[in-house]
Amino acid sequence: MKDFYKKLTLIVVLFSFMPEAASQVSYNELLRETDYELKVEKGLLLCNIYMRNDIDSIRVLSRYFAQLYRSNKKSIYKFTGQKLDGSYFLRKGELELARKSLNGALNITQYDETEHTVSEIFVEIGNSYFLSGEGRLAIESYLLSMDIGEESQDLTSHYNGMLGLAKVYCSVGDTILGLQFAESFISNALDDDKYEALADGYAFLGMIYFDLGEAYKAKNYYKQSLYYSKMSGSRLHLAHAFNNRAIIDYQSNQLDSSYFYFNKSLGLRKSIGNTKSVVESYFNLGSYFIGIEQVDVGVKYIDSSRVLSNKLGFLQDEIDALEMLDLYSDSNSWSVRIDELKTKLDEQNKVSDGIKSLSAKILGSSRNNRTYISPRKRGEFLPWIIISLIVPFLVLTFLQIQKRLV
Repeated sequence: MKDFYKKLTLIVVLFSFMPEAASQVSYNELLRETDYELKVEKGLLLCNIYMRNDIDSIRVLSRYFAQLYRSNKKSIYKFTGQKLDGSYFLRKGELELARKSLNGALNITQYDETEHTVSEIFVEIGNSYFLSGEGRLAIESYLLSMDIGEESQDLTSHYNGMLGLAKVYCSVGDTILGLQFAESFISNALDDDKYEALADGYAFLGMIYFDLGEAYKAKNYYKQSLYYSKMSGSRLHLAHAFNNRAIIDYQSNQLDSSYFYFNKSLGLRKSIGNTKSVVESYFNLGSYFIGIEQVDVGVKYIDSSRVLSNKLGFLQDEIDALEMLDLYSDSNSWSVRIDELKTKLDEQNKVSDGIKSLSAKILGSSRNNRTYISPRKRGEFLPWIIISLIVPFLVLTFLQIQKRLV
């Protein structure tokens, strides 16, 4: 009977993982694919995997599609290659190159044919503007993403831009509207079981409430983010999870553990190749060492964050690093540079009342206020649930019959 239960458990586990396994695609499968539409679909799926695990692989993928375009001149291959280049350059911190590639993709495609991908492209463009401190342009891109996403069959496109809007509005001082967008984003992601989105959303709320001085709330949100990061299966989100764990441990005065996880997060982020995350890790480690009164070590990490931010044009990150250096480093005064960057940031972040009203209107008319059925309730997962219940029962029945016949 022990062997039977072992077999039964194995069968249940295998069937429970079948939907996930079916959704994966390999580079070799992409090379073997002969249907051009499926090839593009698999290429974009691979890009989503690489964005979370190995940024440099996106470049290999984009070159493959560029080669395909040179061979047979199908515009969909050129579109895909440009989109992939944009995703690659964005994560490497080459913001102008990212926008050039992403806008190049938009010039090729027809919006009514690829709403989901076009919606994603506008989110990426919005992210590039946000990183360079151009809040007004970022908001416009996120709103375009949501507008186009409304026509997509992929329901996540309806709200992908919300977290970006949350970040921008909080950064320009409208924390109330920012938090509303963040909470709506999380509500939608919960309906759709989007673990990575939930990890990002809760991490953002943790950061905001930490800045607001509500440490207890911040800690709970970071714990939520940690939970969903571990469930996501993404190396990038695992790195975020290590970072969140480090923050929680620091707040709990578990300093050795906090340093271990900050350092682990930095190492993983470097290996993945996501430059924005590396900038964040340098800053966090610098803040950690300043917090434990090893100021000289902390200043070196903060300066690394400053140098990389300056090189890549991450305006807000550079300001944050310079303000810390101005407080804790005796080697230089950064007040003039800080004032210069803040003036530039304020100019780029001027958001009209009309744009704010439009944003609030879109938030109020989001899918939460119309008929929407989550994948779980729509029954998309039902066949797998039925299989996972019926198969063990059939196996058990078969074995019992076999036992009686013997």
